[in-house]
Amino acid sequence: EHGVRVTNDGPRPVTVNVEDRSAAGATHFLAHEVPGGGALDCTAAREFPARGRFGGPLAVVSAFPFGFVTCQRPVAAGDGLVVLPRPGVADADGLRRWVARQAGGDGRARQVLRRVTTDRAEVRGVRAYRAGDPIRDIHWRTTARRGEPMVREYDTAPSPELVLVVEPWLPADPSAADRDRLEAALSLAVAVAVTWRRAFDSPVTVAVPGCGVATGGTEEALRAALAPLADVAGAPECEVPAAGAFGGRVLRGARVVVSSRSDTPFAAALARAAGKPFAALCPTDRLPWYQPPAAEGSSGA
Repeated sequence: EHGVRVTNDGPRPVTVNVEDRSAAGATHFLAHEVPGGGALDCTAAREFPARGRFGGPLAVVSAFPFGFVTCQRPVAAGDGLVVLPRPGVADADGLRRWVARQAGGDGRARQVLRRVTTDRAEVRGVRAYRAGDPIRDIHWRTTARRGEPMVREYDTAPSPELVLVVEPWLPADPSAADRDRLEAALSLAVAVAVTWRRAFDSPVTVAVPGCGVATGGTEEALRAALAPLADVAGAPECEVPAAGAFGGRVLRGARVVVSSRSDTPFAAALARAAGKPFAALCPTDRLPWYQPPAAEGSSGA
């Protein structure tokens, strides 16, 4: 869904037509009798053919008062609408287990990710059972002693952050299949980032070579962090981000590289630079927890 805001700076009501002429097609809005000093938001649903930036130029047309004379004024459209790659669907628990298995030898990462499974830390004590409490939390020894169901009570453990690095690799002379794999990798990266933030309510740091590093702790901030994926074109060589680009986040959370090529050496190079291992992920891998987007349809706005 996209739209424009029409603001009337004059003292009298006005009615104007607004036309958004973008590469994805033209959209017309009718702003009817916008009061003096007021504003009206005009929105419409639109399907976009691909990821990218869409919008403008805008034209405001008025035929006041009787339609005998038409006045048209071009308006700058700003940065337009950022359309991200169309995401697939990821199962949060399956994703978490996969990252835990790929953490290989990094004991701290495994410990943190296990805590995400139940989102708990230390046992604080026991209390009487309440309807809805999981059966696995029953403390059977105390239950037997008191003669009534008692359950463990936990302190809440913070969910780990995710550092997600995207390698938009393409060979020097890419084929249609190579470009399809790049689009599939970008869709996978968006799905991983969005699923992790929503399921675990923790920040996701996104790094795209040549586009910097940004962290999203909210839905809006994550969308801004993923915005470079709307424009990335792919290249045969991708620069490895410096360890300092991540700050301390690379030490606190899970670390994943999503690449458009399998067995990518980019993950190993990144691990050497950061001093911590990164799990590599490619859309051609067997991922039972992930469902790619349908072959037909629009990209997600």
